[in-house]
Amino acid sequence: MRSFQCIVAIVASLWISQARAQISESDIARKQLELGLFALKNGMAEQSANVTVSPYSIHSAMMLLRLGARGAIAAQMDERLLAGSFSPEAQDSYRKLNAQISRSEEGLISTPANTVWLRSDLKFQKDYLEAAQRTFATEPSSVDFTVPEKARAIINEWVSARTGALISQLLPPRFITERTTCVLVNALYFKSAWLHPFSKTDTRERDFWTSSSSSVKVSMMSHSRSMEYFEADGWQGVQLPYHSADFAFVVLVPTEKRAVREVARTLSHDLIIRSLQESASTRVNLLLPRFKVRFSTDLVDQLSAFGLTKLRDGDYSGLSTEGVGGINGVIHEAVVSVDEVGTEAAAATAVGMVGSGMPRIDPVKPKEVYVDRPFAFALVHRTSSAPLFVGVVGDPR
Repeated sequence: MRSFQCIVAIVASLWISQARAQISESDIARKQLELGLFALKNGMAEQSANVTVSPYSIHSAMMLLRLGARGAIAAQMDERLLAGSFSPEAQDSYRKLNAQISRSEEGLISTPANTVWLRSDLKFQKDYLEAAQRTFATEPSSVDFTVPEKARAIINEWVSARTGALISQLLPPRFITERTTCVLVNALYFKSAWLHPFSKTDTRERDFWTSSSSSVKVSMMSHSRSMEYFEADGWQGVQLPYHSADFAFVVLVPTEKRAVREVARTLSHDLIIRSLQESASTRVNLLLPRFKVRFSTDLVDQLSAFGLTKLRDGDYSGLSTEGVGGINGVIHEAVVSVDEVGTEAAAATAVGMVGSGMPRIDPVKPKEVYVDRPFAFALVHRTSSAPLFVGVVGDPR
């Protein structure tokens, strides 16, 4: 009897261990944000005023590549990007997350799209095609890379059509060469009106402090109403709701003036998540500048620094029946535009491979959130906390 009980205990223990190892949509969202914040902070070295990235787009493109990765690079991607194996169960969690993010209805468009362009004389592995279609609803295609500029135009047109023309030239000249074997692309487009739009008649030219001693005039929007408010550790935050309650735009501003690089350096996963989970509804007097941020970069070196040291020369034999070689570039571009009406945002990531109701009015004194200094923002999916976009703004002009 003891032997039977011991066996049951062992089996139960193994089952619990496996259950805990299951990767959920929230687990994926956390890893997306970790990767996105790493890219954001490293991006400050390239551009000092404004930087935005789409953690969701970058991570999705990497996972599209992960489906074809084998050996050391597959292990690194699992460890750094997932904290577990990209098993069929984990792929199913990713599919469910993609389904939650994908929305098209009145007042809201949120549409991720993925594709893989393979050199016309190569063939996809059957398992790769099935997994990519199941997890990412891919649109696999063949293209003649021996005519590089024509191939580049075809891919850029695909991206433009899926990002509301906000990103029309993702791949720069000479990114594709005659040695290119494969290009994997994720595109993400978001557009929604605020649940409570700002009145354009209340927008005024006001000072925005780009440093502790220097200011510029910017168009500052104004709101005074009940909204989700957060305050902790030298930060104030508000959530601006969209027509769909599934998404929110989070604004985080230091209570003291800080340089934009310091804002980026101190922005953390825990701060963003706390601003979502610990906020409370109260009346807020909000001043927020109109802004449009665009940022583009090659992420290969950043991804290597993040822990994907085998990315360039990894084994990607699971993608094609013939060799597709290593990675020669991971181009990422993101743009976020915020005004009185709402938000329009788009992002795209390409991996290149070569051979070789009215709110309740609170009777308390309103909180004042004046976003008149460098600040951070995040556009998130509330349920999963998936970060579609994160960014820092040092000069709204």
